[in-house]
Amino acid sequence: MFTQSAWLDKLNQLPDEIFDRLSLNEIKNQGEKPVRCFLAGLGWEIFLKKLCPQVPWPKTKVFIATPSQPSASDIPKTENVDFFILAPPFLRRIASPIVINDTRKRAGLEGNFETKLSVFPPATFDLIVFLWNLPLDKPQNTLKLAYRSLKKNGQMAVVTPWESSPELPLTVLKKVLKWFGSAHQTESAEVQNRPLKLKMYKSDLPRHRRGLRKMLEKTHFKDVRVWSDSVRLSYPSAGSVFDDLLRMSEDGLFQKEITEATKLFIRGEFIKLFESQHQPSPEGFIINYDFGGAIGFK
Repeated sequence: MFTQSAWLDKLNQLPDEIFDRLSLNEIKNQGEKPVRCFLAGLGWEIFLKKLCPQVPWPKTKVFIATPSQPSASDIPKTENVDFFILAPPFLRRIASPIVINDTRKRAGLEGNFETKLSVFPPATFDLIVFLWNLPLDKPQNTLKLAYRSLKKNGQMAVVTPWESSPELPLTVLKKVLKWFGSAHQTESAEVQNRPLKLKMYKSDLPRHRRGLRKMLEKTHFKDVRVWSDSVRLSYPSAGSVFDDLLRMSEDGLFQKEITEATKLFIRGEFIKLFESQHQPSPEGFIINYDFGGAIGFK
């Protein structure tokens, strides 16, 4: 997802922005029970490497939800932390595997990060971190799952793009799709005499800080802390803007699947409309990606 250096610079800054708002010292290690953390999302490797030196507890278990097994270099070496990788074919502990015989739980580990989190009983975790992965559809349900999974006084951190970001290319794309939804006859053999009734995938993500705060407070999180941020990217062409937008949308840009031929046709129309309305600077086409972050306590 994050291919430009500006994104990488921002990813390296985000853990510190989150840690400045978290209250790690308030997470108590009670009795013999270890502190448990759940981490999921893009850039978790950077977050993890900055988390471990700040862990103030003598023993901690960190569960990482990934679609595949990470490389050994992604896991920092530390004596205070035990790492568990939530990825197929089983829950893997670094150095030694933990076999799960429960068929339902094994199947859960092969799903998305929400499915993996739901495998655990309520009040399991002291800290949950979601990075860029709130779903477009009903993100409130994901926040409810996080609240259920936290121990009393547990903390959750989330980073998410705003619903309308990046505004400039999304506005152009919506115009293209609206145009296709009319009685327009295209030159594409695939869609000739049949208008493309495509719509953008409906997004329920918040549009601003107030919306994100409201979502957390509605889920009963308390002492909510919300902030806004952005990253400025430059693109050499309108085509590269479209390609990046498509690549960054894990849930897909459209409400239904489209063929490669249709995608190429839409890409071409996007380029023509984008270039007719926007002139590049000496740096190229400048696009701002706006996003927000929040901390909530149970």
